[in-house]
Amino acid sequence: MAIQPEAADLDQVILRKLDKGRATAWAMGASGSPKDPIKRRLRSLKRRGLVRCDGAIWSRIQEQSA
Repeated sequence: MAIQPEAADLDQVILRKLDKGRATAWAMGASGSPKDPIKRRLRSLKRRGLVRCDGAIWSRIQEQSA
């Protein structure tokens, strides 16, 4: 299943917001629905290891340089 172009754009918007610091999904524009596109993309990014969630606060996982 390929990522749709609009989903990839939303991923970039979310990651840019999280580069500035931690945020809640609501602060990024998500509604209360579990099917909200922002929440769905956040869960997808979490599965891919790019973001993490501590309670309701989402943050970007920084790359570890070896």
